[in-house]
Amino acid sequence: MDDCPAESGDFRAQQCSAHNDIKYQGMTYEWVPAPYDPSDPCALRCQAKGRSLTVELAPKVLDGTRCRADALDMCISGVCQAAAPGSDSINRLLHVSEFVPGPWSSCSTTCGPGRQNREVKCQVLLSFTKTEVDLPEEECGEDRPSVERPCSRGPCGPVADLEQRGAAFSTTKESYVWDYRGFAACSATCAAGKQTAVVRCVQTKQGDEVDDSLCDPSSRPSTMVRICNPEPCPPR
Repeated sequence: MDDCPAESGDFRAQQCSAHNDIKYQGMTYEWVPAPYDPSDPCALRCQAKGRSLTVELAPKVLDGTRCRADALDMCISGVCQAAAPGSDSINRLLHVSEFVPGPWSSCSTTCGPGRQNREVKCQVLLSFTKTEVDLPEEECGEDRPSVERPCSRGPCGPVADLEQRGAAFSTTKESYVWDYRGFAACSATCAAGKQTAVVRCVQTKQGDEVDDSLCDPSSRPSTMVRICNPEPCPPR
């Protein structure tokens, strides 16, 4: 009897379970990853839970899926990209996942307090292709940047009315918010450096950068760092 699949809680398992409601030969099954198959590690092979039935549900898994649970090798476009032997620093980078926030939307109101939203993706940097791949959020842990924040397009009425509706600051300060404005220069030109996200105080309406003293320091977002220039340095 085969052992239980080793990848039952990972990205591959989610892709298998996405087929649970799709009939296979007239029946539905609860699908889990099949045992590792070295002949085709990037095919989505799934096993019906509690049964011996094993089926290839897709010719390739999604980019960023590990070829096998006990290694850093990763499937890209249906091909298993092996980590370079002996490159420990690069191997560790293959699964450095992080949350990457997108730009804020416009304020939901034309005056008074409103809300702004943005998309936050969990991504991993692939050192061998120098690209980023989207991953499930749980791969990035729990320190997820906020996807919603308050905003204001100026008062609609008396200041007292705004305060009663939950405005956080006075009319002079409620027009300024913290925002991520790209990343600083990489700390290294090769062999994996770091970049720190640049946080600036900006006007809510125009988005122009202003002096940091105009924003509430207690609401300043947490520092974000990402890996950059992961390729090995050329031999000297």
